[in-house]
Amino acid sequence: MAIDKTSSPTWVKVVIIAVALSFVASVAGLAAIGSGGASRSSSSSNDAAATQSSIAAKHQPAIDALLAAQKAKPEDIDIITQLGHAYYDYAAELTNAGLADAAQPLWAVAISYYDQVLAKRPDDAQVLGDRAFAAYYSGAPDAAESLKRFIATNDPNLAQQIDAAKQYLSQIGASVPATQSSGTTSTP
Repeated sequence: MAIDKTSSPTWVKVVIIAVALSFVASVAGLAAIGSGGASRSSSSSNDAAATQSSIAAKHQPAIDALLAAQKAKPEDIDIITQLGHAYYDYAAELTNAGLADAAQPLWAVAISYYDQVLAKRPDDAQVLGDRAFAAYYSGAPDAAESLKRFIATNDPNLAQQIDAAKQYLSQIGASVPATQSSGTTSTP
């Protein structure tokens, strides 16, 4: 069965191409790292920079494609949502790699895109949750309020994320963590 690709929106084509390029770039990056024979004597700052660079190479092509799609359709709420998710995923991977400082501006960008979505779709439970988690991980002053708003959705499809939000909300009184261990970030 053939698929008529001519009827696909341009932004979908751009995203697919960006994902394919991202995959090729990540494979090429891994090959370059593997052939370099990394020395064990390199400093941890070089390792952190290499990790950050590798993560950026993985996420930046998709973000660039989505930014181009948004430029073509600035009011498309689905593109804006995907941009929020792309920055969220990028920040989450940096945070899980122990690079919370590098993730901070990305959490803020994700929140700004999620705020744009919520201005038009204030009851979007998934976006409310992602925005709440981004606020929590970034240490935003409205993190507790965002978590409460997400919890109040009581969306049965997001029960695990709501449980995590309740745990995070209980921790906020003490402090908002700068980093989290791998696996605690709930990505969209």
